[in-house]
Amino acid sequence: MFRNFLLINLLLLLITAPVALSDISETAHLYLNIVNSPRATGMGGTTVNLVDEQSAFYNPGAFGLFCFDKIVSISLPSNTTWLPELADDIRLKTWSIGGSYTPNRNSKVDKNKLQYSVGVTYARKTIDYGTIYYTSEDTPYILGSFESYDKARFLTLSIGIDYYIRVGIGYTNKKLNSFISRAGAGTEIKPVNATGTAHDIGILVEFPLNRLLNMSPPSENSMFLELTPSLAFVQANMGDPITYFDAAQSDPLPKIRRIGFGLKANLVQNSTSIVNFLIIHEKEKDLVNNFNEFRRIGLEVGFLESVYIRRGVRRDEYYDADISSFGFGVSLRGLLSAFSSKSNIDSPNGTMDYITQNIDLKFDWSKWSSENNALDNTKFLKFNLSI
Repeated sequence: MFRNFLLINLLLLLITAPVALSDISETAHLYLNIVNSPRATGMGGTTVNLVDEQSAFYNPGAFGLFCFDKIVSISLPSNTTWLPELADDIRLKTWSIGGSYTPNRNSKVDKNKLQYSVGVTYARKTIDYGTIYYTSEDTPYILGSFESYDKARFLTLSIGIDYYIRVGIGYTNKKLNSFISRAGAGTEIKPVNATGTAHDIGILVEFPLNRLLNMSPPSENSMFLELTPSLAFVQANMGDPITYFDAAQSDPLPKIRRIGFGLKANLVQNSTSIVNFLIIHEKEKDLVNNFNEFRRIGLEVGFLESVYIRRGVRRDEYYDADISSFGFGVSLRGLLSAFSSKSNIDSPNGTMDYITQNIDLKFDWSKWSSENNALDNTKFLKFNLSI
């Protein structure tokens, strides 16, 4: 019998050590819970309260709110070297593309009238374990090799509702595929290819206090503080166990629940955001073993919606350990808006005007930092394009 399956388990140990080490022998597709968003990881790994191009990966409901502002969004392919201090050939890859429809998107409407948006996203997430070499039990010689991976394809449907408060609701269907081992008798090599399906549901509710309290700026040129608390809920990776070799030894999916509380403070003058703060507190529960796993706190500070600085901390409740993170981001749209006239930005003339006045290219970077954690020096970077 070949020893390659043992090698795969060792690789899985490296991958899941900072995610859910206690589940290493019983849970499949643990990479689904790994956060590969530089914005989120820069904020300690907080995900469910964030509204951006990558929301469908972590909270399908949040993407429903993102659809109010954008027609098309693309999270460009990224290739993260996972746990570089422990291995050099494990890659975490993600990309997504989404589209949306919102009636009267670019016309001035009464903010107290019901508005809605609908969005669809297709995404992929892959953990590539690299090349695996296999031998037989009675010889040390290499008989061959293969590329090993776990892969998930996401299809997300999101709905946003804006009526005094903003509510995003979403559902994600994940098609799972694993190719982690080869086995056989003698020199006969057979692939072990397991498939499955997982489901996510998510909701994000934002409470624009200024609208709810009917507060408005005292004068046109005065600075004004906008406050928006938010509440998010996600239940992820629900589905049947994954069978690799024997149905009697099927492994459950890494089912989790995440609850997030956020507060955004935005200092505005003449409809321009001068500086904004976003602070999020998020809790994650392991539904397989029924214990609280992670607590995350993240802070983001933005200037003119152009440059963002992020800090965060993730507390491992099971091992009573902390790890910190740092990140930054740059928005092309924010830079253009900050240094250009806004004379026609609210009334575009035709498709090209709309594109030139709404297109945005974002760059985000972050890293984990800790001397006593396998995540130390793991870096993330990502480009996002939206219109």
